[in-house]
Amino acid sequence: MLAGDGSYNKTQGAIQISTHSFEPFQVDAIRRALLDNFEIETTRVSGGKGKDQYIIRIPKRECTKVQGIVSPHIPSMMKYRIGL
Repeated sequence: MLAGDGSYNKTQGAIQISTHSFEPFQVDAIRRALLDNFEIETTRVSGGKGKDQYIIRIPKRECTKVQGIVSPHIPSMMKYRIGL
C-alpha cells in the first residue's frame, strides 16, 4: 500500500496514504489495525472533493516506526514515499 499509494509530505514530515476509493469504515479499519498491531497513531483527513474521500496521515512522531517496519520490505526506488 505504501509503495503504491503512499507519499511523504516533506513540509509536515508526515507519511500519507491515499485511501480515496475506500469507504470510511474501511479507512478506520486500516487505522485501527495500525494502532492495534504496531502502535502507530494516525489521523483521517479529508483528501478529496467528495465528502467521503479520506487520506490516512501518519504524523512525524510516528514515521520512524513505519520506516523501521517497512524499509526492509519496500524496493529502494520507492523508499522516498516513506521519507527515506
